[in-house]
Amino acid sequence: MANQSACALAVEAWDDAMERAERAIACDEGYAKAHARRAAALRGKREYARARESLKVCRALLAREGETKMIRDVDAMVAEIDADEARGEQAARVGMQVKMGSKAQAKPNFSAATTKAKKVVTFDPKLDIDCDEDVFDSRASQPPSRRSSSKPMLMDLGVLAVEKAIEMQRAVVEARVEGGFEHKRCKMCGNVCHAKLTACSSCCLPLVSVDSYEPATLPRAGAEAIYESDSDDGEENATTTSAEKDAEPSYLDSDPWWVRYYTRSALTEPTHSRGLDPALRSSYAALDVAPGSDEVTVRAAFRNALARAHPDAGGSAKELDVVARAYDAISLDFWRHDEGAARLRLQSRRLADGSIEFFDSANEDIFVVLEVYRNREAEHTLKRLFSEASDPSRVYVGVTWQYKSTTPPPDALGARIDRLHTNVYVLTEEIQKRAADVKDPVEQEKYLTKMRRLQLKAQRTEDAEEKRCHSARVLEARFRDHVRETHMPWDASEGPSYARHLAMRKWGGEKYVLHIDAMTVVDKGWDEILVSELERCGDDKRVLTAAPLGYELKTQPVVEEETFRQMYQTDVYGTIKDRLPAVSALGEIDPARAPAITCAREFGESLFRTHARQLAEVPSEPTPALFFNSSFAFARAEAFVRDAPPDAHAPFLHLGEDLSASARLYTRGWNLCTPARVPVLRCYSNAPRAMWMEDHRSGKMLYADARFGVGNESDAARREFLNLLSRRRVLQLVAAADDSSQTSRDDPVRFTRAYGAGRDRSIESFIEHIGVDFTAKRISTRAACGGHDGAFVASSKSLPAPFASARTGPSERAARRYV
Repeated sequence: MANQSACALAVEAWDDAMERAERAIACDEGYAKAHARRAAALRGKREYARARESLKVCRALLAREGETKMIRDVDAMVAEIDADEARGEQAARVGMQVKMGSKAQAKPNFSAATTKAKKVVTFDPKLDIDCDEDVFDSRASQPPSRRSSSKPMLMDLGVLAVEKAIEMQRAVVEARVEGGFEHKRCKMCGNVCHAKLTACSSCCLPLVSVDSYEPATLPRAGAEAIYESDSDDGEENATTTSAEKDAEPSYLDSDPWWVRYYTRSALTEPTHSRGLDPALRSSYAALDVAPGSDEVTVRAAFRNALARAHPDAGGSAKELDVVARAYDAISLDFWRHDEGAARLRLQSRRLADGSIEFFDSANEDIFVVLEVYRNREAEHTLKRLFSEASDPSRVYVGVTWQYKSTTPPPDALGARIDRLHTNVYVLTEEIQKRAADVKDPVEQEKYLTKMRRLQLKAQRTEDAEEKRCHSARVLEARFRDHVRETHMPWDASEGPSYARHLAMRKWGGEKYVLHIDAMTVVDKGWDEILVSELERCGDDKRVLTAAPLGYELKTQPVVEEETFRQMYQTDVYGTIKDRLPAVSALGEIDPARAPAITCAREFGESLFRTHARQLAEVPSEPTPALFFNSSFAFARAEAFVRDAPPDAHAPFLHLGEDLSASARLYTRGWNLCTPARVPVLRCYSNAPRAMWMEDHRSGKMLYADARFGVGNESDAARREFLNLLSRRRVLQLVAAADDSSQTSRDDPVRFTRAYGAGRDRSIESFIEHIGVDFTAKRISTRAACGGHDGAFVASSKSLPAPFASARTGPSERAARRYV
């Protein structure tokens, strides 16, 4: 973070530099370089007192380490800050503009050329204002006073000249610029402002010369985003603005479906760096975050804005809609700069007339969506996808890695011991017990100081291993280009829905999409099996989904070196304890590999839980299914890219994620099927980790009080509230809005993009189709049997035992039930 702050300082992005420096300080308060970066950013912002305080802290840290040379550098920075403050940054800024207007210049002449239909205001490149007496507003009783000065206004008033010029201009003429252009773009910074302004509203440079600006159309916030509006106000329900429609060329017969979905304007090469498009400034302002901020920062700002603007938090549906559209616009900009969009652009060619033609490469590629939260088995899942495929060259993976990416600094700079690794946790617990037996406080302190070195050593070893296995570098070099990855810090995780959204953003035009879990084993030729099973359905709008049967990892004991006492068992990643018979593309299917279906089990606080039940016999062909299962789902890309993408507006959503996908797929005309051959196994031996269940505590010696097991209480409460909003969002989607929520009122929350219900089928028919009564909280026999007639076995060792709790949200976790 400190290095990223230095990069931001180099381009004078002071806010971004300070934010990154403060994040580095939050990770380690003893990091002197981060304090120095923060001071430099504050100096750029002309906040000299705060900059001195940061340098004071930095100097104290360096003094403790004996870094005399660096202390001299800090003292030099203090002297420079003192000099800057003495000169005064405001005076320097005014002086720069005086220099711009130092040449003798005539006064600007605002003349109104009257035509039959309009008044045209023309601008001469002059830095003072004088108004012709024959063009004053006829409604005024007296003409505006004429101003004469031997100096330009900019030299007299400095930066106030802009405000004065606008005021005098308004007194002279109130004309709408109709038929001409209403906005102009500053050639210096790219900002778009109204044509009447005589200075840029961003960089304050004069815009009176025709060489300083160009005509422009001001986009509305999020204009490039694709929306589906449910409003009844008569507005056009379009995917692009009217200006974009006029500029859009007609679609060609050879265009693939994704060109219509993303629009040609979105698929063009971005002309601005990520986050710096002037059209997005209002979107960033709506989220109260600086333009150009990284994705983690933008996402945190979105969560804060969501918790503030939601009707259940005292906001309104209109405020929430602004937040949602702003985030969609920024997210679309992130996508345009991402690998997936770049790969889509490769599938195009420029024609002789300068237009762009997109073409379908008719590929048979498979894109695998993988979200990994601090899971070392995922390394082996990734390897198996390529090693077990019939044609590895057709396999591409979009993976979101969420892991501990930072390591503790040296002990002298305030290293902390966390609770994120099992063996470090056990070691610390053992140290804590033995320290309690030492009665002498001095001896106890010595013992803890000595043991602290062992704790930090073990923690650094575990951190390094976690970093190593959460990367595409674990693959052979020939397959690394087939993996498009996103790296996130573990404590920025929001659960599977948002992580899958990031992974899906890497899609680059592959024909098929496969959703699997991070702990997955695939059979030999899995790609060929899935494609053949989908073709057997005889319908392009089919989605193969099932509850994968389970496998277990082998374990090994961990013993104490001195006493050889077994302390605990640890998993051996990449191993299989008892493997089930394999599934092939052509051979007979062993009854033990009969597919398992997802069934409704019982209601929790608000949504129903599901579990898995295995069919008694192997079906001869794919059979209908009721519920989508994100642990295994395979279909053409249109299903998961266009019609039911992971919901990016549902932070911390676990229970309800699959129901949302089921509803959106059904109402958009897709049918769910359970294939006869499911070449996928999932590890259920350990309950999946949940971000809010991780222990956020840390300490210099031992852990904090046990009652803070979920970390900071306010953060835990915020996660709980956002999860509640996400579950209520799912309930509103299925027309069963929570009566205690504002989403059940006359002005409900609107869904943007593909996150709402479709129009091919009604949501009421979906409720009838699955057989669940959300009002009475009743589950029909049809839903309990997954759409079958009870033809399943009651138990099997290959069934996923903890399936019912695999997607349990924070407030639902108390009622864990197993099959």
